[in-house]
Amino acid sequence: MISLKLILEQILFEDKYSENQKQFVGEGPKKITQQQFDNFWNFAKDQIKYYKYIGPLLSLAVNSPDKNRFFDDKDYENYFEKQGGFLTLYINNFAAIKRENPKYTELRNFGTLDKFKQEVVKFKQTDTSKGSSLTSLDLVKLKNVGIGYLGSVDGYQVVKIPSSKKNSTETWKTYREIICKGTTAFCTASTMSFFNQYLSTDNLYLFINSSDKDAPYQFHFKSDSFMNRHDVNII
Repeated sequence: MISLKLILEQILFEDKYSENQKQFVGEGPKKITQQQFDNFWNFAKDQIKYYKYIGPLLSLAVNSPDKNRFFDDKDYENYFEKQGGFLTLYINNFAAIKRENPKYTELRNFGTLDKFKQEVVKFKQTDTSKGSSLTSLDLVKLKNVGIGYLGSVDGYQVVKIPSSKKNSTETWKTYREIICKGTTAFCTASTMSFFNQYLSTDNLYLFINSSDKDAPYQFHFKSDSFMNRHDVNII
């Protein structure tokens, strides 16, 4: 089974350790020790949702007045996981947060971890009705046209459209009907020519979760694209 975690690790963590180490490790008010850095890095690398945000989260933490407590006590586990999952709230409510205050589309712009918590806790996840969820019957229909089910990762159902299905009208129509459901802005769903264009270079992977208002997501390695249902690249 292919893992979404492994895909993201390939794309987003390659060469990022040394880049962030150089930026944040050292002496000074906005620096942390190598041990503090490694503790946070080892925590983040095992969490799918942190891959994109490792740099900005480190920036928020090192700018916080209580940065040493946060790093030395490994308080990030409490902060991000046990006290409300603020990063998850941010990701799930990104569109609402952007409408409310566009500057917060950049995570670093919150300034500190406390400010991040204060702002994000205002938002609750809404508009989940446009998400997608695959039933057993859906999976059978997908399988019949060559779209494989790879399993579930962190609550997301993962399916693969192999590049060999290029030029398959039946596969394209089933993909549009069962996965996209008329709620996505994917160019691959709008015309079969785009569908074929992407499959000519690599497979397509879809991540479906009915509780995520921006699902389904579509990943294509060769074009370095990971699109939400609005066709906005999230990496």
